[in-house]
Amino acid sequence: MHRPAGGHQPPAPTDSEHVTWTWDATAWAWQPQPTLTAVKRARIAQVQVAIDAAEAEQARPMREVVSALLGGAAAPSFAAAKLTALDAEIVGLRAVRAAMAAAATLAELGAVVWPVL
Repeated sequence: MHRPAGGHQPPAPTDSEHVTWTWDATAWAWQPQPTLTAVKRARIAQVQVAIDAAEAEQARPMREVVSALLGGAAAPSFAAAKLTALDAEIVGLRAVRAAMAAAATLAELGAVVWPVL
C-alpha cells in the first residue's frame, strides 16, 4: 500500500484485553497484535484439550479395575499401568498449564515446554 497524499497517520484503533495495535509503516496501516492475555488463553486452551483427552482415556482402564475389584479379583496390571501412565501425563500437563498461567511476559510463556508424551 502506498502512503496517502499528505502522509497523515490515522489514529490507532482502541486496544482491548485481547489485541493491541502497532503501526506498520510499510503497509501504512495499524496491525493487530495479540496481547499476552490472548496468547495465554489460546495456549492454555490447547493444554486443557490434552488434559481432557487424557482424562477421558482413564474411563476404560478405571472400569476394568473397578470391575475386577468388585468381582473380588486383583486389578488387571495392564489397566493399573495405563492409569498410572495417564496420571503422570495429566500431572505434567497441569504443571504446564500452571506455568503458562504464571507467565508474566510473552518470552516466559514461550519458554514453557510441554512434556514429551
